[in-house]
Amino acid sequence: MKKEFIVHFKVIRDGEVKLLRGLIPLEPGAEPTLAQLAQCLKECGHDVQLIDERRVIFAGRKDGEEYKIDVLDDFHPATRDRDAEQLATAFQKPEPLL
Repeated sequence: MKKEFIVHFKVIRDGEVKLLRGLIPLEPGAEPTLAQLAQCLKECGHDVQLIDERRVIFAGRKDGEEYKIDVLDDFHPATRDRDAEQLATAFQKPEPLL
């Protein structure tokens, strides 16, 4: 059964930084590859090209505008995302009654 890996990334454009995220389906115990990260960013609407493999930074292009995308491997949100938690709970199967 595949699990979902949440990819956190920063879009750096015109001095403005936006924190965004995407999903990659992975087999249990697997780590995402650079190709999977690039595909995830493309599915999020970014035309990307890898420019720094070690730091996992992509050059993005959209509507003739160029920008950078930094994939965060150590992202730890300061607060809980209650909307995401409620959404995840909605998809969980109820516990069977004994």
